[in-house]
Amino acid sequence: MQSFNVQIADKFGLKEAVIINYLQYEIGIYQKSNKNFYEEKHWVNDLKDKLLIAQPFFINKSRVNRVINRLLRKNVIVRKRFRSHPFQSSYSYAFEDENLFLPRYNENFKKEMKYD
Repeated sequence: MQSFNVQIADKFGLKEAVIINYLQYEIGIYQKSNKNFYEEKHWVNDLKDKLLIAQPFFINKSRVNRVINRLLRKNVIVRKRFRSHPFQSSYSYAFEDENLFLPRYNENFKKEMKYD
């Protein structure tokens, strides 16, 4: 089942809203457990693989890549490679502005997006 905020979908697109919602969920968990926090952001590893499992309507990695690239171009998310091993090649993803996209923790987001 896909979950998203309608106001976010209006602003960024349906598929983008699903990914934003998924990142909100994952990062919310990391915030509570104080994990994956580097360079003042909480990062989600292996996002593409996790999305394909959690949101099967994306069907394949190329579809996920297209949506992620749109979010990168819109400056909603950022990506970075944190290499703990020389052969590690996957990216980690975070919100460009975590305060803006985490409605559970930020009242300004609710006001701006009319999120209830």
